[in-house]
Amino acid sequence: MENTAFSLKPSQFSDHGRKRFLCLLTHDDWKSNYIVATKTGDTFSQHAYRSDVLRDLDLCGAVDTFVTHNGFNGAKRDSNRTRQINSLFFDIDIHNDDADLVAVKQQVKSALFNVIDNAVLPTPTMIVDSGRGFHLYYLFARSVPYRKRSPEGGSVVCEKALWRIKQIEHRIDGVLDKICASIREAGNDRAVHDLARIARIPGTYNTSSHSYAELIYANDEAMYNFEMLESALPSVDTSITAPNKVVHVIDFERISIRRLKELEQLRDYRDHGQGEPCTNNTRNNMVFVYMNAATQVYGIDKAFELAKAFNRGFAVPLPEMELKATRDNLERKGTYRIKLDTIITKFLKITQLESDHLGLFKSKRTLDRELAKQKTREKRAKRDRDILELVSEGMTYDQVAKRMGVSRRTVASVVKRNNGARTYARRTLRRHIKIQFSRTKELLDAIKTTKTPQEASEEYCESGGFSKVQNFGNHTLGVRYLSGYENASSGLEFSLGLDPPLAT
Repeated sequence: MENTAFSLKPSQFSDHGRKRFLCLLTHDDWKSNYIVATKTGDTFSQHAYRSDVLRDLDLCGAVDTFVTHNGFNGAKRDSNRTRQINSLFFDIDIHNDDADLVAVKQQVKSALFNVIDNAVLPTPTMIVDSGRGFHLYYLFARSVPYRKRSPEGGSVVCEKALWRIKQIEHRIDGVLDKICASIREAGNDRAVHDLARIARIPGTYNTSSHSYAELIYANDEAMYNFEMLESALPSVDTSITAPNKVVHVIDFERISIRRLKELEQLRDYRDHGQGEPCTNNTRNNMVFVYMNAATQVYGIDKAFELAKAFNRGFAVPLPEMELKATRDNLERKGTYRIKLDTIITKFLKITQLESDHLGLFKSKRTLDRELAKQKTREKRAKRDRDILELVSEGMTYDQVAKRMGVSRRTVASVVKRNNGARTYARRTLRRHIKIQFSRTKELLDAIKTTKTPQEASEEYCESGGFSKVQNFGNHTLGVRYLSGYENASSGLEFSLGLDPPLAT
């Protein structure tokens, strides 16, 4: 779908667009359930409604009320219970309480206009002013099934569809990240892509911003399928100029998952290992960093459960009320993009000893460099094994060097570093030499009678004394070295590249 001239106008709906919002959201409903959640204090109450009931709910005066933008089986808000995927959802959040909210929102709105007008982003189906930011919806013309029938019976998750959704989300996130790059108080929340995510309903009151959420744009014709979105979006690495600043797209999800594992290592080292036990303050900071990172990947609900499990791993766990306070903070202000140096020095106070011992919280550049070094070590180790194997089989250094594409000096160096391989090679060759020395003696005895060397060799091969070609170092014994028993032995050693020759 091509972009047309785009502008946001104040909603003309008396209910701030609630009815319009819910009708569009459920336009391709399959008799699924939609979960409405209302927050009162620190608790959520949740109820499931069919689309026809949902559209007619009396939400006048409702406070902090949210709804899932996908349909579910049953009344539980769980991604695995998703029945139909109605839309792609994005959240630009104003996370600084001290910011001029009106001015920052206007700045974000102008940046959004710019990329949509210039066809950098496809036109959203709906945009909602949530009170502290903007929600963007890209609705599917036909909802995407979460599961499909399996040939073996039952059903399986539509992995291919989920993969395509993830790719599209990643590309749109890349654009939104760059839109917000120059707006310090705003950020694109990448943690909102779980299928069970809830979002504010237009016409309900936001106690954080002291304003009503409002549907500020809706377009019935902006309905999409995968192909339309994929063709309308730039590649992830496309450079988009934001006012005063351009940033690169970073895979925050991968970074956050790595950070969770590193925090678990640090906790165990301090409380159950050789480190200094965690104080109450460091436990608080570790839980905050952990829940913040987990929320960016899994959403606030699962992140809270993971944080509780993480907290139980301390020698002295924090009271659960402190974890709830951290959750409330993240729900109210959104997740934080915390610099690595700040995590190390301010939040966790990681010592040099801990860093050296555990190798924690290294920069992406350092990790990439270490990965490259590891791959080089593995490649070199395989090369060395191949060299030692060829030497053990009796090839000369020159032959090995030619086969492996390395210098003779490299072969010699590898063998020298692996005395065991050299010893094995010498023992193996000594055994072969003794066998071949005995066979060569028999051959020479035959030659000393009436046979020519060639006749004796051919006859001896036919009789089974030699295989058709008894080849060591590309020399056939008994044909080349016929000047005596001693020369036969030393000649074999020479052909094998043994220096000095083995004792007979």
